[in-house]
Amino acid sequence: MQNIRIPGALLVALILTVLTGITAIHLIGLRGIFPFLLSIVMLTGAIVSGLLLWYEIDKHNPVLQKICTGGKHTNCAAILQSGAAKVWGILSWSEIGFAYFTGGFLSLLLSGFTSAITEVTAWLNLLVVPYIFFSVFYQWKTVKQWCVLCLTVQALLLSGFIICLAGKYYTTLPHDISVSGITLLIMDYFLPWVAWKKIKPLWLKAREGKQYKLQLLRLKHDKRIFEALLPKQKNISAESIRSLGITLGDANAKHKLVKVCNPYCGPCARAHPEIEKMLDSNPDVTVQIIFTAKDDEKDIKSRSVRHLMAIDEKGDKELTKRALDDWYNSKVKDYHAFAEKYPMNGQLLRQGEKLKAMSEWCEKTGISFTPTFFVFTPPPLEGDGGRQGHQLPDMYGVEDLKYLLG
Repeated sequence: MQNIRIPGALLVALILTVLTGITAIHLIGLRGIFPFLLSIVMLTGAIVSGLLLWYEIDKHNPVLQKICTGGKHTNCAAILQSGAAKVWGILSWSEIGFAYFTGGFLSLLLSGFTSAITEVTAWLNLLVVPYIFFSVFYQWKTVKQWCVLCLTVQALLLSGFIICLAGKYYTTLPHDISVSGITLLIMDYFLPWVAWKKIKPLWLKAREGKQYKLQLLRLKHDKRIFEALLPKQKNISAESIRSLGITLGDANAKHKLVKVCNPYCGPCARAHPEIEKMLDSNPDVTVQIIFTAKDDEKDIKSRSVRHLMAIDEKGDKELTKRALDDWYNSKVKDYHAFAEKYPMNGQLLRQGEKLKAMSEWCEKTGISFTPTFFVFTPPPLEGDGGRQGHQLPDMYGVEDLKYLLG
């Protein structure tokens, strides 16, 4: 069974309502139960109205779809998109309902369930009772579809009317209400509407941004688009990188990814776990790592690259993989600590030519930033030497390749 999570704001509202209700009952006796129950109705109405507003913005949300399309004649969209869904074509009934219920709840809660505010809230509830008949009749006879959330709102309005009737709030008109009380009422009913008008465009913008992102991902993960863009990028030959750097995975794999990197480069380190995941999940990919370090002791990169190359020279691919993980996954690139963990003797002195070859290739290829990735697709010609690798287009990251190198 899934855990049910209650939003923090809703939980606070429930706690405050219960505490205020208990206080009201303690001060004025059992009669305090009526404004307490009315506040529960208002809070529930605010939540349901909020769901209606959510549906207006995102009617394809799976949670709302389960609520709103559960039966043959259940269709919230048919009601909320009908001609009668808005007043004068400007304000939707969902917005009015949200302002009404939220304003009523805030008025009761902030006033401490005083009789004057409760009486005004009760009479406002009476004024909206005709809307119950209008909404039910419209769904029943005109659209011939039912909106579950709309019917819930009507049930809450009717419940509020019954509570106020039982509390005998309709026997007299509201009285003894102060100027501050009137001001509180106006603010409580007006502020939810203003807040919604401010939040709605931000919500829509965020939703549009999410949709654009999903559309971009669909385009990025379309192999046909990727295969059309790749040949237009800078190319390298398989022969030019033969024996350079460190190779991970099956050297005869269908696809090859070349990573040109700097051992102290943050983006290079962040790309490393993605490469490991790809190697673990896709046996058709091999990765060749080429370093930009020079065969020069003044180059800070040279020591760590010499060490990694010396480890790889041992021929133990698991050891090489572990050393690369230790280096790139470490938050602090401490060469001395790394060297103590992977001690070497004369092997470091033999790596100079390898560093020189990688450095010359980087200069000849025009590597200007790290990490730079090149992708080799299956060869069009016989033999590995006929393969051409192309630089990964700017719009792609290494994390996208798991969808494209299948």
